[in-house]
Amino acid sequence: MGYQKDRNKADGFMPTVLAILGQHFIEPAAIVEDRDHNTDLVVTASSGSRIACRLRAPSYQSEYAEEFTIRYCRPSGMKTEYEKIREGWGDLLFYGFWGSQPPILTKWFIGDLGVFRRWDAEYRARNSDKRPGREINNRDGSSSFLVFLLADMPLDFVIAKSVDGFEYGPLERQLAPSPTATSQIIVANSAATMAPNAMRL
Repeated sequence: MGYQKDRNKADGFMPTVLAILGQHFIEPAAIVEDRDHNTDLVVTASSGSRIACRLRAPSYQSEYAEEFTIRYCRPSGMKTEYEKIREGWGDLLFYGFWGSQPPILTKWFIGDLGVFRRWDAEYRARNSDKRPGREINNRDGSSSFLVFLLADMPLDFVIAKSVDGFEYGPLERQLAPSPTATSQIIVANSAATMAPNAMRL
């Protein structure tokens, strides 16, 4: 699948992605900010944060829910996400699986790309500059990806993640739990407004 097709597919889910990111990185301003500085909301992520987004089809979720992929190579020679991340581009990664139709997402996490870059560099330093991850090819031959297990990442890589069994839409609250819902635990974090039925780590 080429770049434009990738982008067009992902765009249908952007309302939900934006809603989740907003619930995690935008919070009400303090009273003094409202009163003195014309500020009702503040962005808790660093100024100018760049967020990468990768969404996968639901058919992959059951087998690959505990891993993530980053595009590694295109035959065209176009620079890929892995190269751009290593160059320092991107602050956060939103990674998820879409539901039966846009804009529903069924599983997602937000990762810190600064942590990933540090881990990648340390891995290469220990392994004679060999890159981490397992390379797989797209079925159509358009590109290859590196597969990474979430369990192999540093503990501070995942900033927040969904709760298994819930479906998420561009609403103030999550949609009704799916029939396979197994957990409704919310781990609260006072530093940010939480997306309902999401865990922040």
